[in-house]
Amino acid sequence: MNCVYDYVLGKRKEKGRKMTWVDIVYLVAMLFATIGAIQGVVFNSFRWHRPDNAKKMQWSQPTVEFDPGTSPSLTLLVPARHEQAVLANTLIQLCKQNYPNLVVMPIIGHDDEETLAAAKSVQYLYPKIIQIVMDYSWPKNKPRALNSALEKIETDLFGIIDAEDDVVPGLCERVVTEFMADEKVDVVQGGVHLVNLDGPWFAGRNAVEYLLWYASRLPFQAELGFLPLGGNTCFFRTSIVREVGGWDPDALAEDADIGVRIAVNGAKVVVKYDGVFATREECPESTTALYKQRVRWYQGFFQIIRKRDWRMLSLGRQLLALVTLLTPILQFLSALVLPGLLLYIGFSQTTPVDLVLLAFVPLFVEMAALVLEIDAISRLRRLESKRIRVKDLLLIVLSVIPYQLVMGAALFGALVRELSGNRSWTKTVHHGAHRIQPAYIDLRDTSGPVREPDYFPAAGK
Repeated sequence: MNCVYDYVLGKRKEKGRKMTWVDIVYLVAMLFATIGAIQGVVFNSFRWHRPDNAKKMQWSQPTVEFDPGTSPSLTLLVPARHEQAVLANTLIQLCKQNYPNLVVMPIIGHDDEETLAAAKSVQYLYPKIIQIVMDYSWPKNKPRALNSALEKIETDLFGIIDAEDDVVPGLCERVVTEFMADEKVDVVQGGVHLVNLDGPWFAGRNAVEYLLWYASRLPFQAELGFLPLGGNTCFFRTSIVREVGGWDPDALAEDADIGVRIAVNGAKVVVKYDGVFATREECPESTTALYKQRVRWYQGFFQIIRKRDWRMLSLGRQLLALVTLLTPILQFLSALVLPGLLLYIGFSQTTPVDLVLLAFVPLFVEMAALVLEIDAISRLRRLESKRIRVKDLLLIVLSVIPYQLVMGAALFGALVRELSGNRSWTKTVHHGAHRIQPAYIDLRDTSGPVREPDYFPAAGK
């Protein structure tokens, strides 16, 4: 490696060539590409580091019979903005959780009559469980809706479920069991799957991204002491959220933001993942929808960095927070810088051999990441009781660069919005593409059959 040392110092004599600004860019890009690739593989493979990791992530089996007299009460918040196509089915699934002390609170905007009608149709069937909360805040967004409901929660525990989610029977019992098993636990984060794998071209990669995030990265970060919480299937002790003043009403990534603030407050967070008990939801319907979703998320990360709450963490957790919040940039660099490096090598006739070989380090790490992704798509197919197809493998491999181009465009869009002060909320549209049957039109018409979520393998109790 003496060649690299001499080259960096501009002392290379063989061809009388000194280091240029292009070479500096090359070295910096290679460094960032390597860091991004390595951190992705390390975090995303945590589940497989040790045999006992996966076991620790499993939900605890309920050991007591839950009854109305002794069971802790649980409230499920369901923020719903123009979700009339999917909300009714979600509320019915929640009401059929068979947990005795359960309150389901759909949060509806005061100007959203169609979604309110869908919520009321389920309230007609389950008047003792459904408590509709009207959100009169403006402008409308998810954190303001959650704050509207926070003051109305009368239970010690609550969770957040998105309006399009399919929630597995028996999940509430397992959530309460986790809180009962350890009184120091303040937050329990469950898993989420994207299940419409046959959707848009990016659906498989999007689903793999979610699986590795919830099944490996979040549990790893929970052990390290800091993680951005997920936007749903996340359960809290009500007191810990009230202590930090609820959600930031202007946060575009309200889940990650409150994760930072409760971490500063010393909250204990555990992550539980089980493929059977993961909440099912759909990926964005189009490339444009994916782009808008990621613009909001990435701008939300930039907001958190700018707010500097993370600076109140210990030094080690500050570094972890920065790596987490900058993950989109690191992923973008690791995926898209590599082709540029290889092109530079191909056209350059004077690049030292040592530096040429160094360029293959991030490439090998990215190949290891691709193996993880192929394994992940196989697991998702097995959860559907299907075999992985050649098409799935091809899409995972061929979508790497196009997907990261979309992510890169979203990064640029997020930076432009943040620098211009535009922090308006961009909502992801949901149509229930992950569901077998369409949503109800009017549930008060009970002449027809009631749809059950029939694709949860061995969920039960």
